This record gives sequence, structure tokens and C-alpha cells, in this order.
Amino acid sequence: MPSKRKNAAVEPKATKKVKTVHTPTRRSPRHQASDDIPSPHSDVETKSTTPRTSRAVKPQGADEDHEWEILDGDNRETLLVGVTAPNRLTLRFRHRHDKQAKIAEHKYGKTASVVDWSSKEDIMDINKWRNQVFNRGMKFPPKIARTGWIPFETAYLELLHEKLKRVASTDENFVMPHNTRILDSFNEYFEYRDDIPDKKGVMEPLGARTMGQLASYMNRPGTKLRQLRKYLAKYNTSNDTDAYFPTMTDTEIQSYLDADETSDLTDDDPVSEAHAQDTHSASPSPPRKRPNLSKPQGQEPAHQNAPNDAPSKKKPRWVKPKETAVIPSTPSHIASLTAQGFVFTLPPVTDQGALEVHNAAQEKNPPPTQWIQQATANLDDRITRRSSHDFQHEHFNRDVQDQYNTRGALKAELNWHNISARRDGAAAVTGLLNAADLPPWGYTGDVRDLHRKRLLPGAELEVADARDGAIEKKYGAVEKARVAKMKREMEMEGAEDGELARYEREGRLQREDLCWDSDVAGESDTDVEDGVEKREESQGDSGV
Repeated sequence: MPSKRKNAAVEPKATKKVKTVHTPTRRSPRHQASDDIPSPHSDVETKSTTPRTSRAVKPQGADEDHEWEILDGDNRETLLVGVTAPNRLTLRFRHRHDKQAKIAEHKYGKTASVVDWSSKEDIMDINKWRNQVFNRGMKFPPKIARTGWIPFETAYLELLHEKLKRVASTDENFVMPHNTRILDSFNEYFEYRDDIPDKKGVMEPLGARTMGQLASYMNRPGTKLRQLRKYLAKYNTSNDTDAYFPTMTDTEIQSYLDADETSDLTDDDPVSEAHAQDTHSASPSPPRKRPNLSKPQGQEPAHQNAPNDAPSKKKPRWVKPKETAVIPSTPSHIASLTAQGFVFTLPPVTDQGALEVHNAAQEKNPPPTQWIQQATANLDDRITRRSSHDFQHEHFNRDVQDQYNTRGALKAELNWHNISARRDGAAAVTGLLNAADLPPWGYTGDVRDLHRKRLLPGAELEVADARDGAIEKKYGAVEKARVAKMKREMEMEGAEDGELARYEREGRLQREDLCWDSDVAGESDTDVEDGVEKREESQGDSGV
């Protein structure tokens, strides 16, 4: 490249070309400027991956191209209620590219004679098992069922919310059902039904909806259902029985579809007509076709005969459960159980008899009491080790060992597991402080009399006496810490001894449950010295 000469003429740089939509780049093909001129860079024709219809189906030939070939099991069709198909309980597969490979066979856990082909639960379980074998076991591509919303499904949701709105406007304790309950009821009503036509009049088995599909449809803007949901959003929701959920029948839904205006169920709605017209006019979608629902042959389904359960009175949010009366066993039933080897012991008739039976049993097998002495000693040691003026019940009850230094020295400690562990005997002290007097079997008297009147066996009385003594020791330590803290605060504030005596008297009366206010206590309720009492009287006479 020749070097630039001084004072030589320099050609100006060309202006940078502005990138437009049709300007090619190194990474993208040139866009066609016109539909008439084909692109020389790309012959790939873009196709839509989803058909523009209300149904989404599995691509043709998806199962035929899979590595596993279905030999038995009726391919992947959904089993319907009432159809007997024992051949679907066994699935056999062969490797498509290796004919010599072992045939994979999967069998359902129940035989055809055990399966109830008219039971919805059994059919759902079989379909679930088949889907798991195809999707998880043999890695087949997911089967896409019909996902478009048919008019009967949308009418179900709209009519359901119309009923909820009607009850909510008259019941101040109304509770809205949660979306989970709405989804469960919706799937229970529609799943596996093949007697409901879609917009084109085609009847195919319906699948279960997911929460995402339901929430997406109910939240579509500008629809009547969205307006109803917006009105009901101010109420509490619940998944329990306190939420009101109306019954739905095919007759009501068909009448709702056939009606040109609102259904008879919404005539009593307190909302104005203008609001209802706005609700209908807000929908941008074209008017939907209203197919006539063909009645199934024979008997109608059970949910069609269900009556409309409009509440006759206000339903409380919390319903007290009904008390079930005791149903005594008949003598013949007891005799049959006795013949089988069961032994029944009748409770004692009187309290004295219950105590005698209990004491006799305790004398034969007395409980151990050696731990009481050690637990009492551990409690005394715990009280002695308490050095803080503020009595912390949590720290006292836990009785944790001293903390180790967690840096450096901890690595060399062999008993590292003792960090923050309780001291030996701490659990026994807790058991002693919380020991309870259990009444004997058949005893119906006062539980407190068992200890006060010394009705229990000797071992249980020993535990009860030790428990009361331990509680007295603990709260003695609590009172001692309280008085020490009070003295320290009063010394800092310069208070008189008479005020301290008054606080001590209030604390003692509160412990004895005599009174809460110290002003109602007389001279006999205090054990302070006479000098302190006279000082209080002199202060009272002087108007202090």
C-alpha cells in the first residue's frame, strides 16, 4: 500500500449505507421485496405448526415413526366408561429397527374379571396406567387431545358463576369456591364424556382440563365470564365445605345455550339491566353456534337428575360438626367376639372399686422411683448455678451446657457433639416439674382429690410430692430473682423501703391467688416489720 503524500488530494469516504428491512446481513437471508420475485438464498417454505381450528391434534404419523412399534393394546385410544376392552390391559411393543430384540410387555395390575368396566374410577386408573407406559416407559410423544373450548363447557362455567353471583347477592356469609374446587368439579362433570358435540357437531371424548387452561379462559378480557369473576373477586375463597357450590345439570346448561338473553336463573339478579347489557356487548367474539345436545340412549346420567340446591337459609361460614351418638355393641356381637378369643374387661362401677383395682395393679408392678432423688438434686444444682438477676424461663428449662469456642480449639475437641447440648439429668428435671396425676380407669371423681386425700399408691404419691416440692423450689427462685431485680432498680432510683415492702406483698398475694390489687389487703396479709407498717401509715396520713 503506498504511503500518503503530504498535501495530496484525499478522496472523501462514501456515506454509510443505512440498514433497512430488506438489507441482507451475514447471518440472515435476504428478504424478498416482492411476492413475485423468488428469493435466491432460501427455498424453505414456512408453515404454521398449529392448525387454525378449535382443535389441536397429534401430528399424523407421530407414533408410526417412533422407535417402538405397538403390537397389542389398541394403540393409544382412550378407554371409555362402559366399554369392555380386556385387550387393553396388556401392552406389547417391538423395536422397529431391531426385529430380533426382545418384545417388551406391560400388564395391568388387575385382571379383566376384576375390573368394573362401568366404574369411572377403574377406567380412569386404566387410562392413567396406559399413559404412563406410553409416555414414561416407552418414551412415546405426548398425545394431544382436543383443547378447544366447546359451547357446552363455556356455558357450564358461565351458568356456574351466574348461580354463585345470585347467592352472593343475597347471602352476607357467602364464600366463593376456590379455583381448584371448580376445576375438580368441571373435570368430574365432563371428563370421558362423548355425548357432547363441539362447534362443528362432532362428538369426541373429552379430556381433563388443567389449571392453566381454566385460568386462561376465565381471565380472557372482555367476556361475560370475566365480568362475573370480577364481581365475585371481593369474596373470600375456600376449598372446604364452607364454600357454596351449586349443582349443574345438562338441562339447565342446554336451556342457557338456547336462550337468546339471560337465563331465568339470573332474572332476579339485583344488578341493573344496563350493566347486564354492557356485559353482553363487551364480548368481541362472534356469536357462537348453539348445537342441540343429543340425549343419550336409555337412562340419563345421574348428574342430570340432580335437583337445584338453592339454599333455603343462610349458610354459616363455619358449621359445627354434628355430635355422633354412642352406638353400644349388641350382646350378640360381643358374644361373637368373645367366641373368637377377644377378652373384654368391664370398668369398675364405683370410684372406690376403681381405686382398689388400680392400687392392686400398682402393688404387683410398682413404677420405679429411684430417679426422683437424682432429679431433685439436679434441680437444686440448676438453681444454684443460676447467676443472672433476670430469671429467664426458657434458659432455665433448657439447662444447656457451656458453649465451646467455635474457632480453632473446636477442631481438637473429641466431644464436639456436646455443643449446645443439655446437661445430664435435664430431661429428668423437666419430667419431674411436669408430672401429672393420672386418674385410674373408671374413676369419675375430682382428679385433685387423688393427691390431696392420698388416694393414689405410694409410688405415685411420692412422685406427686416431689413434683410439688420441685415447683415450689423453682418459683421460689423466680421470686428471689424478682425481688433482687426490684431492689437493684429501687436503689438506683432512691425508693423507700415501704414501697419495696408493698411490692413484696403484691407478689406474695399474686402467687397465693388471694387478690390482684394490694390495696384490698389488710394488716394480717403482710408479714413485714411493724416499723415499715407504721411508716406506710404515716405516709398515708400525710397525703402521700
